[in-house]
Amino acid sequence: MAEAILFNVTADIIFKLGSSLLREFGSLWRVKDDLDKLEDTLSAIQSVLHDAEEQQSKNSQVNDWVLKLKDVLYEIDDLIDKSSYETLRRQVLAKDRRKRKQVCTLFSKFKFSWKICHRFKEIRQRLQAINDDKNQFSFCKHVIEKREDEGLRKRRETHSFILEEEVIGRSNDNEAVIDLLLNSNTKENIAVVSIIGMGGLGKTTLAQSIYTHHNMTKNGFQLKLWVCVSEEFDLKVIIQKIIESATGKKPESFLQIDSLQSELRKQIDGKKYLLVMDDVWNEKTEEWLHLKRLLMCGAKGSRILITTRSEQVAKTFDSTFVHSLRILNAPNSWLLFQKMTGLEGYSDNQEELDEKDSNLVQIGKEIVSRLNGVPLVIRTIGGLLKNNKSERFWLSFKDKELYQILEQGYNDLKEIKFILELSYKYLPTNLKQCFLYCALFPKDHEIQKDELILL
Repeated sequence: MAEAILFNVTADIIFKLGSSLLREFGSLWRVKDDLDKLEDTLSAIQSVLHDAEEQQSKNSQVNDWVLKLKDVLYEIDDLIDKSSYETLRRQVLAKDRRKRKQVCTLFSKFKFSWKICHRFKEIRQRLQAINDDKNQFSFCKHVIEKREDEGLRKRRETHSFILEEEVIGRSNDNEAVIDLLLNSNTKENIAVVSIIGMGGLGKTTLAQSIYTHHNMTKNGFQLKLWVCVSEEFDLKVIIQKIIESATGKKPESFLQIDSLQSELRKQIDGKKYLLVMDDVWNEKTEEWLHLKRLLMCGAKGSRILITTRSEQVAKTFDSTFVHSLRILNAPNSWLLFQKMTGLEGYSDNQEELDEKDSNLVQIGKEIVSRLNGVPLVIRTIGGLLKNNKSERFWLSFKDKELYQILEQGYNDLKEIKFILELSYKYLPTNLKQCFLYCALFPKDHEIQKDELILL
C-alpha cells in the first residue's frame, strides 16, 4: 500500500515545488520549462504504476524500479522542505536587515538558488531515466480501472441468504436493528436505518440474518427486497436489481430508465416493504435523491436498511436511525473460532482434555486474542487452521504477525487483504499519508499526537 500513495500526492508535490521555485528563483532559472517536463514524466509513469504494483511482489526488477521511484519522490519532497525553510529564514532576517548586509544577502540568495535549481534539474533527469527504464517491463496502462470496474465490483456481489447457525455473537445487534425497523416512532412513512462499521465486522451477515430468519421481518413486511450496491452507485442498475428482487425476473436490458422507474413504482406502490441496500459507498446526495423519489410510493412503515463503512454515507442517505456495529467480545470471538476450526467438541475445562488437546485449546485462545474480535479475520484464520490441527503448526502461526502471513500470499487471506485495500482506497489523500506514517510505529505502541503531527 505504500506505493499506492506515491501519485496521490504527485499533483500536490508539483504545485508546492512549482510555486516555491517560481516565486523565489523563477528569474534565475527556466523553472517553468523544467516543471512542465517533470509533470509530463510523472504523468507517463503514473499511467503504468498500477500495473507495476501488481507485478512488484513477483518480479524483483520491478520492485527495484518502484523503490528507485520512491527515492526520487522523497527527494522532491525534501527539496520542497529546503526551499520553504530558506524562504522562511530570509523573511525572519529581513525584519532586522541593515543596508550594509543587503549585498551579502543577495549573494546568499543567488548561491542557494543556484544549488536548489541545480539539484532540481538532477532529480528531473533521474526521473526521466526511471521513466525510460519502465519500457523494458511492458507495463499495461490503466489496469486498475479495468480491475475496479469488472473484478472488484463483481467480487463484492452479495445475496440475502445465510444459515442461522453461522451468525454468532450478534443477537443483541439483531434485536436492536429489528427494533429500529419495526418499533421506532418516526414521522416519516419510509425511514432509513443504517448499519455502519469497518470492513470485516459482519454488517452483511447481520443484514442477512435479519432479512432471512427473523420472524418479525417475515411477517412485518409485505415485500422484501435485497440489492448489493457496492462501489458504483448506478441508478439504472440499482432499479433493475430492485425489480429483479421483487419479481424474480431480470428486466430487459434495453429498457430505458423511464420504463424501469415506472415498473419499480408499480411493484412497491402501496406496499409495506423492506429494502436492504448492502455495501453502500455513495456519498453524493443528488444521486441518492434520484432514487429516493422513486421509493416514496411504498406504504407507511416501509424501511430501507443500508450497510456501509462510512458515517458520511449514513448522513447522505438521510438515515433516521444508525446502528454502529462493534467487534465481537472475547467469549463470542472464541465461539466463532471454535466453529471455524472444528473445536466445538473441545471442552474449555482443561481437566477433561488430554495434554495435546489442552495445548491446542490454549494456543487457539492466544491466537484469538490477537485477532481483535473482527469476525472476518477470525473466520479466515480459523479456516486456515481447520485442516491442520498440529500443535506445532498452530504454535508457529501464533508467533507470527498477521501481516507476515498476508505477505506470504495465502489464498485464504486474499479476502481480508481486498477489504483492507478497499477501505484504504476510499481514504482521503491526506489520511492515506497519515495512515502510512502510523505504520512506522510498532504494534501496540502508544502514539503521541504531537509526535505523529511532527512526522
